[in-house]
Amino acid sequence: MKTSVKMFHLEQTRHSETTSGGFFISSRHIMTSTQSVADENRKWLLDNEEMKDLNNTMKVPIKYVRKIRIVWDNCTLEDKENKDCINNAMKAKDAYIFDSLIKDWYINYSPMLIELKEDHDDVIFPCIYHEDKDYEIPNSATRNIYGFTAESGFSKMNYRSTTYASYTSDNFHQTNGKIMGKAMERGGPLLVYDVESYGTTVIGIDSSTGHLDKAETTYSRDIRIFKDELCGFGGI
Repeated sequence: MKTSVKMFHLEQTRHSETTSGGFFISSRHIMTSTQSVADENRKWLLDNEEMKDLNNTMKVPIKYVRKIRIVWDNCTLEDKENKDCINNAMKAKDAYIFDSLIKDWYINYSPMLIELKEDHDDVIFPCIYHEDKDYEIPNSATRNIYGFTAESGFSKMNYRSTTYASYTSDNFHQTNGKIMGKAMERGGPLLVYDVESYGTTVIGIDSSTGHLDKAETTYSRDIRIFKDELCGFGGI
């Protein structure tokens, strides 16, 4: 049984060195970062064309979607010794970018929802946090950010325990923790574990850990602000 806290690399076939983390939110849908398909100047990685028709919910052109590959854990498309991992790479059917007009794109990028071509009923995915008038996640709850760091051409999954710092007006969770070494790839989940309530719950999508090495403060986009998009495009 696979678990949702494992990351995925989303790789363009001509840019397999450009990857991001990701996590299942249903048996067919993955949340990730646009870092895997676009650069810091809002240009598509595949052909260096500028992104057009930017809006709050932007459908990724199919020619870019067809080049996305999703693999488990530390597998890469160059890993010749792990042919099963490469041959079993998952393929995307559609992809949607949320809030493509976000400011400071080069730091935070935007979240992206990917619909896979097939269901994966063997995964376990976390609950998505919804506001409850009778309950608010306490600041004391354990928070972990998951993501990959690149080492010697391969990627290693890491997690970083954090403490809650603040909730900003731009709908980001700001978290602090020990100073991180190598920057992690964006797109992993910000998970909260509160044994007295929901258990393991995803509350954010990592936005800024790929920006700087040795960063102390990180930002994750609040997943609650995309509830309408997740319902409309993912049926979630």
